[in-house]
Amino acid sequence: MPPDQHRRLTEWICSQLPDASDIVVSEMRPPSSGGSNVTALFDLHYRNPEPVTEKLVLRTIAPGRGLFPDYDLALQAGVMRALEPTPVPAATVRWFEKDAAILDSPFIIMERIEGETPTDSAPGFHGRGLFFEATEAERVDMWWAAMDQIIALQRLDWRTLDLPPPEGTASPADEAMQQHVRLFEQYLDWTRLEPVPTIERGLRWLRAAHAPDDALVLTWGDARPGNIFYHHKQVAGLLDWELAAIGVPEADIAYLIWSAAVLAETNGTPRLPGLPTREQSWERYARLSGRGTDAIRFGEMFTLLRLSVMAVLGVAAKGLTATEYLNSNVTVTKLAEMLDEEDA
Repeated sequence: MPPDQHRRLTEWICSQLPDASDIVVSEMRPPSSGGSNVTALFDLHYRNPEPVTEKLVLRTIAPGRGLFPDYDLALQAGVMRALEPTPVPAATVRWFEKDAAILDSPFIIMERIEGETPTDSAPGFHGRGLFFEATEAERVDMWWAAMDQIIALQRLDWRTLDLPPPEGTASPADEAMQQHVRLFEQYLDWTRLEPVPTIERGLRWLRAAHAPDDALVLTWGDARPGNIFYHHKQVAGLLDWELAAIGVPEADIAYLIWSAAVLAETNGTPRLPGLPTREQSWERYARLSGRGTDAIRFGEMFTLLRLSVMAVLGVAAKGLTATEYLNSNVTVTKLAEMLDEEDA
């Protein structure tokens, strides 16, 4: 962080702690993994009246063209604050500042979660890091623990939470899902890239499809292993709520399953021995949730389409066209296979 920004942030924090003295904001340092945000770790020292040290995380919006047309830090902060009284372990928001004048961007300051995240960097968590170094039994436990947290999120009554207005809040569920379709279309139009035939086919399928029932839940939206903090092999926190929305219950479970599969295949890394398979994961989910195969199928189709749209956004964010890649990447290929199964 440039010295001028560091000074402005220190002055701002001083204004938030009027009864504190001897306030010191440490130098910023990068986290072990990053995402579509600018994230930095720092320590806050002060007296009030006894010495206090807080381990904190600063999150701002990256300059320039990002992954999405709009990047809503207020949504992230609002969702995390709404989850604070629940059993779902999101980070505690210390402050949210919407005024971009302080750091040239709105920002969130959160309490730091102690732990380790599975890596997304090549070769991915199948090839190094937390899951790779664990025993097969530990891998199974960590995977089920992630699923259990997603199910715990599903079981919250989102209508009673003090949530900012996320996508998908229409009723019935069919209309809520059509909101998501329209959002996908807006994203694709924004990229100004050539249409991907399989994605267009997936959009047509989802427009014509009916949600299996009217069950709608708060979805995390980015439910991949790389967004989970583990501490002593237990889930300590769920990160990155930028894609939080109201949607079908199966969406986050499908995202967990398919993001792990896509990461291995994209990097050409063998799936880790002992890691529960897609079939085993859905079998356990069905047993715990009571949801049926139609709901699972719909959730998988929705999620593969979403992952395919995000691949297009990723290419556009890098200023590329990559037409061949977008027509043959892993998520689009899997989506095409599932659409073919539907047509068979």
